Amino acid sequence: MAYQELKNPIKSKCMVCKYPIIKDQSNRKYCVDCKKLQEKALKKRWQKEHYVKRYKVRICLLCSTLFNTNVSRKRYCTKACQSKAKKIRVMEEQIIRWQEKVQDLRMGK
Repeated sequence: MAYQELKNPIKSKCMVCKYPIIKDQSNRKYCVDCKKLQEKALKKRWQKEHYVKRYKVRICLLCSTLFNTNVSRKRYCTKACQSKAKKIRVMEEQIIRWQEKVQDLRMGK
């Protein structure tokens, strides 16, 4: 229903930007653009207030202890386990490179 068809249109201003609006509903406070922004802000605030962190029990790949985490990519229980695992990974890569060099020498390359 267009505002021209209303019997008693009420002229008002948006509470945010002061743009003149015609109230076709008694509780209308915002223009179309500001209404979208207000709804987005309200939704974001509601989600922030009602968000529940979900913790998952995982097993550390190095020491096999159980630990709680809310990060899906976390694989080690502590920074110490993470750094030990990195050192092991680097050493394994070095061993593989040395094995390849030994094989090349045996083949006569």
